[in-house]
Amino acid sequence: MSETHLRKAAADELQAFERQGQRRADADDAAFQMVLVYRQEGFAFAAVDYRIEPAAKKTILTFTVNEGPRVFVDKIELSGNAALTRKDLLPFFEQHTPDLFGQGRLLFIQSDIAAAITGIQNHYLSRGYRDVVIDAPLFSFSDDRTRATVTLHIHEGVQYVVHDIVILGDTLPEIEHFLNQSRRETIGQPYFSRKRWLLRSRLLELYGNAGYPDATVVVQEQPGSDPGMIVLEARITPGPLVTV
Repeated sequence: MSETHLRKAAADELQAFERQGQRRADADDAAFQMVLVYRQEGFAFAAVDYRIEPAAKKTILTFTVNEGPRVFVDKIELSGNAALTRKDLLPFFEQHTPDLFGQGRLLFIQSDIAAAITGIQNHYLSRGYRDVVIDAPLFSFSDDRTRATVTLHIHEGVQYVVHDIVILGDTLPEIEHFLNQSRRETIGQPYFSRKRWLLRSRLLELYGNAGYPDATVVVQEQPGSDPGMIVLEARITPGPLVTV
């Protein structure tokens, strides 16, 4: 990593050190920013130290860098993933972690691994696994610290599915067909909280198009007879018919 690159990364902190009384806190922050740059390039063990020395009428701030080896992801070990395969989950790591020079080797960058895990969790949630828990990743390194193994354990939990949709309140014969169509499209689909909002929006649209722009719809989820079954209960108040 060049001196120019490191100076640029810590430019604000170095400027603060120079202009605000040469505070040790600003030197700490500058060293931290330099370490972050190394981390983002796969130097997982990089360390930056510094010393502050008075010299005549000026102060000299000297940084000492220990880069350490660049670390690559050698293996990603997954367990607990019964519903989603390894093939489903590995792309989340590949889209966040750089492939150095197109060689098919992923750099070991902890922040990118954390982003990949967040993506995996969100994917599970979108598939109806709203109780999914992913343990903190475990890292192990080769003796020369150039290769890392990432171990991840997933607790999937139960998949939640829309088992039924119950419409309560005043229904309109002219939109019965569209209500049944919405039920068919939704029942059997993975359930996540946004499904309630989507159903409510669809019902408001149907009633608005039928001349009831002031209709109110309240959608609540109810547990079904078996674990993971969700019944969506929509209570509709049409309000007055508006004609032009």
